[in-house]
Formats: sequence, C-alpha cells, structure tokens
Amino acid sequence: PKIKAFVPARDISLSRQCYQVLGFTLASDGEVAYFHFGAVSFLLQDHYHEALAEHFMMLILMKDVAAWWAHGEESQITPYGIRVTEIATKPWHMKECSPYDLSNVL
Repeated sequence: PKIKAFVPARDISLSRQCYQVLGFTLASDGEVAYFHFGAVSFLLQDHYHEALAEHFMMLILMKDVAAWWAHGEESQITPYGIRVTEIATKPWHMKECSPYDLSNVL
C-alpha cells in the first residue's frame, strides 16, 4: 500500500510549472495533477484553503539534501515565489531544508 497526499494549490497552473522546475515529473494532468520524484508522489489539487495550506507539510527523505538544495538554487525557482530555508542540522540529527511552495505549503 501507498499513501498519496492531496496538496492544495492557490494557482494550480503556476504550481504545476513550479513543481516541474523543482524536478518533479508530471505523470498525469487534469482536475488533479499527479507528480512524482523517484519513489515520492503526490496529487496537486485545484483547491485552496488558507488554513489547510499553511498547516500542510510533506517530508521527503533523501540521501543528499545539499545536492537538492543546490538544484533548487540553480533551477530558477525565485520567480515562482518559493522560499527555501538554509540547510540546518535539527535536534533529531537530520539535515533539513524547508521549501515553501506558492500556496505556502511546507
């Protein structure tokens, strides 16, 4: 079994482009857009509720967070309004960076 999250989007068209620039593959498109990146996948929905978006989080585990962060810096995500925090080692001994998408989803 797998679980797939429905991620809210304020502007689904722009969010679609944004996730593709970040390296996600758009596998199918329609009322809901299906994205994947390796074994990670989610559904982007044309639905936005501010409280939901601001409290929605996904955690993607990867071997080299620095390489992904560098890709984000090089991939021209700035025009999309994405914010990415610096990489930091957390108290639970994991290196993390936190991107916030166009709808403020973490």
